[in-house]
Amino acid sequence: MPAGPVGGSGRVQFVGTGGALIVMYILHVLLPIMGVAILGFGIPAVIMGIAKGETWGFIISLPFYLVGMVGYIGAILYATNKMLGFYWENMVIEGKRCRYYGTPMDLVKDMGVQYLILAVTGGLYAPWFICKMKKFVYSKVDVSGERLEFNGDPSALVGPYFMGLILCICTFYIYMPWFLNTIYEFDWGNTSISGRRFGFQKDPGGLFGTWILVAILNSCTGGIYAPWGMCKIWEWETQHIQ
Repeated sequence: MPAGPVGGSGRVQFVGTGGALIVMYILHVLLPIMGVAILGFGIPAVIMGIAKGETWGFIISLPFYLVGMVGYIGAILYATNKMLGFYWENMVIEGKRCRYYGTPMDLVKDMGVQYLILAVTGGLYAPWFICKMKKFVYSKVDVSGERLEFNGDPSALVGPYFMGLILCICTFYIYMPWFLNTIYEFDWGNTSISGRRFGFQKDPGGLFGTWILVAILNSCTGGIYAPWGMCKIWEWETQHIQ
């Protein structure tokens, strides 16, 4: 997307639309994952059904399974990178459009070990993972020649993060808007651009209203409204960045 001034109010704006997101999601998330599933798991299932337990069926199916496993990981990384690209290339900071130039290979190179640690620790590494991911993403975002920086201390996120998760589970995720406000405050409160710091004005009650509306519309449309709902949440987030 072109860089340059964009009209509107607010220090940070999100200008993406649900229509653009659903097209991106279908082309770059759903179809690749479905293709990998058919090749790596659907074909072997057919072969094993024909073989009816014979050894030759397993031997022929094994390469498809292996390709499917590798392909699935690749599709997830590709989809993750595309979602990051959509979010950041629809961000306008101080009137300047952002550009995201990360690649799936960058994710593997810079975040592969972090994903592994997160999996091995059963999610306990999450605060450190979040901070590492922020630093990785900011290293791949250009704001018309300026760069974002993240200086958050993961140890400061440990208590709020896990307490928030516990409260979300105990309240059947009704607490989620309050939890997200805490995460947004940590993220943006530790973010700066060329030395100019950001802040975040917490408003969990306001997010709760948006959250409920999105949840209702998602339920009524069988999840079809999800891309529009995500954009609504992102718009709400940027409206509270100072």
